[in-house]
Amino acid sequence: MLVKYVKNNRGNLIGVVVATDKHNIGWSLCNKRDRFNKDFGRYIAIGRAEMDSTVDIPHSIINEYIEMKNRALRYFKK
Repeated sequence: MLVKYVKNNRGNLIGVVVATDKHNIGWSLCNKRDRFNKDFGRYIAIGRAEMDSTVDIPHSIINEYIEMKNRALRYFKK
């Protein structure tokens, strides 16, 4: 599994993007009022990856999502 943590412009962690295989990419993004939790963020992202949830990807993490998709295609050879 590939994991990339997303930071805001201040360098604070705000989200995570994961790849469980070359076609399943998931993401999670913390609400501005909440404190980011790595374990809970990964849990949500993995759940979305397993459901193959590509709908409603937030604009703020779309670039990280695309980068992870390209990285997963290179990493997972099967």
